[in-house]
Amino acid sequence: NLNFQFIKALASQNKDKSEDKPITNLFNQLKQFKDDKIKLEILKYLTKHPLPELKNFVLENLSSTNEDLCLFSILAIKKYSDESATEAIAAHLSSADLTLRGRALDTLLFQPGARAKRLAMDHFKAHSNNVEITDKMIRCFKAPEKGSDYFVNVVSEVIKNSPEHPLIDGLIEFQSQLQQNLQSENQNGFSSSAADIQLIEK
Repeated sequence: NLNFQFIKALASQNKDKSEDKPITNLFNQLKQFKDDKIKLEILKYLTKHPLPELKNFVLENLSSTNEDLCLFSILAIKKYSDESATEAIAAHLSSADLTLRGRALDTLLFQPGARAKRLAMDHFKAHSNNVEITDKMIRCFKAPEKGSDYFVNVVSEVIKNSPEHPLIDGLIEFQSQLQQNLQSENQNGFSSSAADIQLIEK
């Protein structure tokens, strides 16, 4: 009880880099207790202060059976921008929990690497009738520097199949932005090779 109250107090304070090492050492000791309440408070702290030495702790809890631990792991890993977390984040796109699904997509959209973008676009393709998902894709999706025309094709297909979509204007603008990005890639010699496409689809 005192342990997680102390962590909560730490999270509410401003800190400087000089405190990283002692706090990291403390958390490494506390997490050994395997108490979900303590783990949760550590993860909440890491959503604000992503300590490098505790990244593996966040990664481990992405697959926890405890939904609260999963949620705050998803929120925390966003701060680390770790490409290796992409598949674990994407696994929550099919969660029964609406909040987990939403946060997973949000974090995935800010993940580095083409694979994360492909998974986000696949999710949008399967749920393009969902206004919230569509809005989030329009606002947050950034095509990778090197990618295929897959992203343009998906959005074009949605526009073609759903001309009365509530966000049709936004979708048309989204399509235009992706087309401009693809043209820029081609002009700069960044067109996708077969190896690039295979990596995205892996």
